[in-house]
Amino acid sequence: MTTHRVSSKLAAFTLAFLTFAGFSAAADGDPVALGDWKLVVDFGGDTGDSVLTVSIKDEALHAVLHSPVGKWASNKVEYTKTGDTTGTLMVKAVIATFSAEELTFKFDIDGDSIQGGDTSEKPILAITGSRMSAEEAAAFKEAAATPAQITGAMVMQMLDKDKDGEVTLEEAPEQLKANFMMVDQDQSGGINEEEAEVVAMFMNAQATAAAASAADDQNPEEPEPATE
Repeated sequence: MTTHRVSSKLAAFTLAFLTFAGFSAAADGDPVALGDWKLVVDFGGDTGDSVLTVSIKDEALHAVLHSPVGKWASNKVEYTKTGDTTGTLMVKAVIATFSAEELTFKFDIDGDSIQGGDTSEKPILAITGSRMSAEEAAAFKEAAATPAQITGAMVMQMLDKDKDGEVTLEEAPEQLKANFMMVDQDQSGGINEEEAEVVAMFMNAQATAAAASAADDQNPEEPEPATE
């Protein structure tokens, strides 16, 4: 049985990672980026594994991220060839867990190795990885088919920066700030672990919606034949 390492912070990130937008496909022949890549994502010292699959679909580059907390897909990916076995893969990703912040991610590919992260002024992610066989990728995808569930405890570990047992308004991300009073049910000025379960339910609902969207994107309905 395949097991996957996933931390609370990384789970919250991968929950919304790779809702791609903004790039058109640009492939020069068959890009070296094609295939399955095993990624190790480092998010503030917490690490976890994911699989990125890059393919050509409908004459455009198509990318799918498989993680322990969900699956997301896009055909809006850009690849730039820099050599026979080297190139750069660029995507724009919306981290939609609590906000609509859009980040640009850059991956440098050299043969069977890949590395990169976000291009923010203060990067939050470091990603390394390598090419993997179709059999290895299939096993990972099967094991990750049922996303892990985020819990209130995981939300607290991610957001309670001073570890005092409560998430304050100052510690809360922007979208949570907008709903802070609703989540802070006892109006104590801080969100405790029990109240954080509401946030976890929201995050899990997002994961379910993202997975459904990815499935629809990979398996579009065939148009019904025209009738006279």
